Amino acid sequence: THEEEAKSLGIDLLMGTNDRARFLDRLEEAVKTRETVADIDDALRRRTFEVLPAGGMANRTRAMLKVEDGCVNFCTYCLIPYARGRVRSLPMDEAAKQVKALREEGYREIVVTGIEISSYGHDLKDGTTLIDLLELIAREGGEMRIRLGSLEPRLQMVADFVPPCACAADIGTDHGYLPVWLLQSGVIQSAIAADIHAGPLANARQSAAAYDLEERFRFVQADGLQFSGAQAADVITIAGMGGETICTILAAAPWLREGRRLILQPQSKVPELADWLWHNGFTIEDAALCRDAGKRYLALRVLGRVAAQSCTVEQLLLRHRDPLLPEQLKEEIRRQKRARAGMAHAKQTPEAALAALDARLSELEACLKEVQTWQS
Repeated sequence: THEEEAKSLGIDLLMGTNDRARFLDRLEEAVKTRETVADIDDALRRRTFEVLPAGGMANRTRAMLKVEDGCVNFCTYCLIPYARGRVRSLPMDEAAKQVKALREEGYREIVVTGIEISSYGHDLKDGTTLIDLLELIAREGGEMRIRLGSLEPRLQMVADFVPPCACAADIGTDHGYLPVWLLQSGVIQSAIAADIHAGPLANARQSAAAYDLEERFRFVQADGLQFSGAQAADVITIAGMGGETICTILAAAPWLREGRRLILQPQSKVPELADWLWHNGFTIEDAALCRDAGKRYLALRVLGRVAAQSCTVEQLLLRHRDPLLPEQLKEEIRRQKRARAGMAHAKQTPEAALAALDARLSELEACLKEVQTWQS
């Protein structure tokens, strides 16, 4: 918003989202002068975190601790980067002071908040991460509970697909942020964190310990779902793996076809994964797109049951008029055309393969035309 435009609105006081500590001063100025006061900065030029007092409402046991502001994802449908600016993090020493003060004031729970708290530390340029911050809060907070306020867009998209259930298994768990959030939000009652490598499991243990959730976790080092007790999970989440790897994991666990719920977030080979699911006893019930750190990600909600009728991922996204679908379609059309050109120049390319590519291109172009009708 430009100051000239703001003054033309007839508003007494208009401020941006920065320097909120000065709001009362500016309000008093507007009252005294009887003139419009417009105090708006350029959010994209902000580089310093605005430290605000942490705390909660009187006679409450839960306090809010804001640790991060800003976002650099620049999603096509979102104004947050322009209103909040770049990622800025609460310094660790200031976080320690605020947590100690909250503990002394008698608060028993801290909710760690921010615009995108998983980006905490990106601007500090010293390797500090959200895990470091949580460990510090756990040390300074003593017996205080810690609650995670939000997830990064990619994991939040996956979390939003998880239905309430007794147990969820997170395969390829990495830091364990997803099951921690699901437990704290009351979506699930217990979690299995599984990974083929010891390092990610150690990170997940740290996350669980920071939130005092270890007793509700089971940590397993295994390849995919190849471990005893895997069938205890009502919902399986697999995020951040390639489509081919996901296919391999699912193929090795035929019990998934007995009505189990899967939430999949493939990093590659999406059309191949979708085709494999439809032809191997699974139903893709829904799909969603998001942008995270400048990249576009897809999530699928899948049921382990034979589908009465199949449809493409794009058709599922079209139902919701997903705002990221147009660019998804254009990119996929370019990819399929390159593949078609390469196959046409290759020797002995089966006609059936070319026909399949042509059919896929026709589906995508028809979908794009429908998108353009509701865009206009």
